[in-house]
Amino acid sequence: MMSENSINEAIQKAAQKIVEAKAIVITAGAGMGVDSGLHIYRTQNDFLDSHPVARELNLSLPDLSNVNLFQTNPHLAWGFYGQRWQMYRKALPHAGYQIALEFCISKRKRKGKGDQYFVFTSNVDGHFLSAGFNPSRVVEAHGTIACMQCLDISKSKEVWAVPSKTKIKVNKQTMLAQDPLPMGPPGSEHPTLARPALRFYNDKDWIDDPFKKKEEEMEAFVSKIKSKMQPFVVLEIGAGDRDPRIRVRSLGESLAKENDLCTLIRINTNSEDVAVPNPEKNIAIQLPALLALVRLEAKLKTSSLLNAN
Repeated sequence: MMSENSINEAIQKAAQKIVEAKAIVITAGAGMGVDSGLHIYRTQNDFLDSHPVARELNLSLPDLSNVNLFQTNPHLAWGFYGQRWQMYRKALPHAGYQIALEFCISKRKRKGKGDQYFVFTSNVDGHFLSAGFNPSRVVEAHGTIACMQCLDISKSKEVWAVPSKTKIKVNKQTMLAQDPLPMGPPGSEHPTLARPALRFYNDKDWIDDPFKKKEEEMEAFVSKIKSKMQPFVVLEIGAGDRDPRIRVRSLGESLAKENDLCTLIRINTNSEDVAVPNPEKNIAIQLPALLALVRLEAKLKTSSLLNAN
């Protein structure tokens, strides 16, 4: 557990690095959404406590987040994701998103150029886009619950935004979605069963072309920064390492390891997850996402750092 003095020192150091940076790469995991009221599941019991029907059915998160379920029991699959979709639509991005966006925009204002940031997130809630981040600068590594695709990709490989009038009615007692289930693509004469455009467990049919293209653009952006020998920061927020699908942590660590001019700023509440490699160079802040961002903003506003560049 970090002491308050250690956290203050880390906030000061991180604020300085943000000011000095010519660009920012934000990497975010599930912990970023906690202050928006979204759940984070560290254990199976955490998940089951939030989904009592799943407990009754003896189903785990991997069981319900498996593309095979859409094939064998589409009403249950859409019941689970219908609830999640409704939850994400109701939740609003917390104030930390706007603070992080201001950090990013400050780089554009300072140089009078285009956006000097990228976001790489494993979250599927779409909150970075809702908060006003440039869509062309947000890599949603696992897709987004705001989009759909066909379950049978031999029918179509189109990825479409969930129509605004879409309603997924779910029986809360059984967690089964009611008919009609989502179909698509829109406008098709022969629509077929749809699924969220997310990367599930055991998923070979996720259409990742739109997301992969943005990731390639992010890699080109980082390469350009490195070629110019410019300092930049990786602001990693709320990323754990328990899910092997999530590359948020490895991305930040690899960038910091490969580049002397890159500083990793890691924000996490968990004492194990917050530890950083090479702590003389990189910075750990053991706080919730929103609180850490608020304190960073306050440090920038109340110190001479604002005029450092």
